[in-house]
Amino acid sequence: MGNQHTYEIGDQNYFAQQKTQADIAQELNITTQQLRNYKKLLTLIPTGYG
Repeated sequence: MGNQHTYEIGDQNYFAQQKTQADIAQELNITTQQLRNYKKLLTLIPTGYG
């Protein structure tokens, strides 16, 4: 019973259309190349969780 709500949330998101890198870049008003560069930079930033 405790997991029932979790499944409902998962089911709602299961059929949602996933955004592409181009979609995300357009929302941020940057190019897809800039988005890829930001993603690369994020892997270099230590989070302190590991």
